[in-house]
Amino acid sequence: MSSEDSWLKNLTRQKGGFWEDLYWYDLQLERRLPQARTMLQQLVLSLPPCGGKQVLDLCAGTGRVSAAVLAAYPTAKVTLIDASTQRLTVARQRLEPQKIVTHWSSLHTYAQARDEEELDVENQYHFLFRATWRALRPGGHVVFADHVGQLGMFQQLQALKRAGFEDVDSSWRVDDSFVAGGRKPLA
Repeated sequence: MSSEDSWLKNLTRQKGGFWEDLYWYDLQLERRLPQARTMLQQLVLSLPPCGGKQVLDLCAGTGRVSAAVLAAYPTAKVTLIDASTQRLTVARQRLEPQKIVTHWSSLHTYAQARDEEELDVENQYHFLFRATWRALRPGGHVVFADHVGQLGMFQQLQALKRAGFEDVDSSWRVDDSFVAGGRKPLA
């Protein structure tokens, strides 16, 4: 057993814990990120009507967002993408009675630079948002919940605008947690 397996790792406030363990992640999320539950509620409340619409849950994890969307809009067609096949397995179990599509993929495959250079965090977000913009139909929305970590909320809003989104704004923010989004122009 290495020191990485010690329970003391769980006691460290900054960057501590076993985030890579999917069951620990689900168990600890609301304790480690106190605004997580409210942020999820605010995300769903910020969505345009989703009944019968396609909804992409990017970085879906264990399916918490998809479960909340389907509770609010049972006729939504949800697709989950995550880099962890294990987390998607938990999401499938959580959402089992629903018809969902899951897909394993690393985000870097969607947000790669053409010349494979190392990108700073701001440009990584720009490429991710640009890939999301390309995937949306005209008039489609991107709405997401995040906490200030790698890139602040204002910089993320600017990255959305640079990627081509309009109606970019934040609908909710408390401390370092926020919900934001934008819309792909109709034309």
